[in-house]
Amino acid sequence: RVIAYNSDQFPKKLEAIRKGGKKPSLIMAETGEMEAFWVAQEIKGLWGNGVSLEDIAVIYRIHSHSLDLQIALQQAGVPFVLRSGLRFFEQAHIKDLLAWLRIVHNNKDILAWQRILSLLEGIGNTTIRKIINRLEEKDFSWKALRSPVWLKKLSAKARKSLEWLVHHLEEALLPENKDNPSLLMQNFYDQEYEDYLVHSHEDASKRSDDVVAFIGFALRYKNLSSFLSEMILQTELEGIPSEKEKQEEELLVLSTVHQAKGLEWKYVFCL
Repeated sequence: RVIAYNSDQFPKKLEAIRKGGKKPSLIMAETGEMEAFWVAQEIKGLWGNGVSLEDIAVIYRIHSHSLDLQIALQQAGVPFVLRSGLRFFEQAHIKDLLAWLRIVHNNKDILAWQRILSLLEGIGNTTIRKIINRLEEKDFSWKALRSPVWLKKLSAKARKSLEWLVHHLEEALLPENKDNPSLLMQNFYDQEYEDYLVHSHEDASKRSDDVVAFIGFALRYKNLSSFLSEMILQTELEGIPSEKEKQEEELLVLSTVHQAKGLEWKYVFCL
């Protein structure tokens, strides 16, 4: 029935082999956040009434569609496993964006500096150590990285990359930018990170979808501090279950439609 009105299709009449059963319920939500909250609460209710989480699944078209759901399930205390990839906040590209926000929020965050510097052309581990040492010597004043005398100690590529980073950091710290997590990530993505993904990863398109979803998600937050506080909580709690944990604990399955083909559950939610 869903595709009956498609103009370009092969005519067909599909019939279920098994008889009976309930038709799917259609639930309309105003936002993705509301949809995720409803699904999480319904699953929590089923689980509380004795339904095993292993008999329940949530499926969606692409992995990035699961962002709201992962957060809602975490807040509801429902354990889950992803069949569509890493948990959202454990993905490298999401950690990269969070590292950028952490530097803007706290310029003394050494781990964030190390992660961002490692993305830049011409900057390897040795150069990263030089830059971190320079920051520590100057009480993490990023303006110290502008010194022409000190910059001459770096290679031409490293110097160019670092000059770009300092310039972009200066823009990020402008009053109209520094407290807007969505805008900060969008600018970082547009100016450098999108090209980095294209040149560094075969699945750049998928990663870009995740980034776009994450930037949109950040629009809900009024300031950078509240956004990072929520993200730190999610990152700490969103560790991927070990094989032992998977065996000992029943887990709700989250999956793309493609990876769910041929599988069955008693209760299925389609986003």
